[in-house]
Amino acid sequence: MSFEEYCEILLKPSTELISDEYAHDNGTACVHIFIFKENYEAFFVDCMKLLGYSIPDTNIHQLSTRTEVLSSLQKICDETKDKCSLIILFWGPFKSDRKFVLNDGSCIKMIEIWSKFISSNCLTLKEKPKIFIFNGFHEKHSHGSVARHMENTEEDSMRVIKGSVDNFSYNIPAEGDILIVFKQNNDLRSSVEYMDSLCSNLQNFSEREDIFSLLTITDFLSHPILISTMTRKFYLKFNPNRGLQLSIREKYNKIEEAIQKMRENIIYLTKDNKKVRDVSETLTEVPDSTNDLKKASSTEENLHRRIFRSEGGLKFRPRSNTASKLIDIEKLNKTRADNRPPWKF
Repeated sequence: MSFEEYCEILLKPSTELISDEYAHDNGTACVHIFIFKENYEAFFVDCMKLLGYSIPDTNIHQLSTRTEVLSSLQKICDETKDKCSLIILFWGPFKSDRKFVLNDGSCIKMIEIWSKFISSNCLTLKEKPKIFIFNGFHEKHSHGSVARHMENTEEDSMRVIKGSVDNFSYNIPAEGDILIVFKQNNDLRSSVEYMDSLCSNLQNFSEREDIFSLLTITDFLSHPILISTMTRKFYLKFNPNRGLQLSIREKYNKIEEAIQKMRENIIYLTKDNKKVRDVSETLTEVPDSTNDLKKASSTEENLHRRIFRSEGGLKFRPRSNTASKLIDIEKLNKTRADNRPPWKF
């Protein structure tokens, strides 16, 4: 028996031979929410509905007891036959050992949640994207202190030592198409702020960025921990253009709209000018007698322009521009000579 067969590892072909994006339909996606208290999930539900995902009330579960949570997970697994993807949001308090605390005081580990949907337990979701978002906040102890230290992941999910899985709160999946996100918060307020930031990213950038990028875009000092075995990119909203191509396409569409508006304005103004031009042309079409009268009046106006008022009476301006300039120069020199001071002679 080979090592791959012993560990139940499925070796997939190179990502260069497959498409870069998961093909899925938002209408057939399976989205479930496990919430510690009612109405905290409303913002996330509205956000996913705007993106085209359906989340009925039956897909919202309370963290009541361990038995009910495990039963709900198994029911979800049984109903994923015609589903193209799986998205689960698990939001609640957790202890220092990374175990989520339920309403009855019992605990559940993250591996117990996502391991329900691996290919050996849920064959219908094989080679389909499975996303698990864990948003937890520290549970305060009786003396009021808050656990801040976080242990590193020490074990793989491979069955190297039998029985060692129960000693750790979460492991790394050994198969592809799984994305695990864990965000630890110091209090409930921080967890609410993170969900608000996440929903804002989902609404604004789902067409351009994949889910991995959207989960890491945050203003918080503590970034979420991501464990991904995804073989392709998962986009929450479909668009033929992604990333920089989408930005260029959006700007190109805006330029096209501006050019179209300019074209319409030019056509509109051209039509108006044509109408005015037509009216002016009709006004200029007058009888010959009127044209003769206009010519006579224009001749008289030209004659008046040549007359200027002098010292004693009216004189005709010389027709030669050169002669008039010479006369003006002589007058100017004579004026300067008359007004020259005596001491300059």
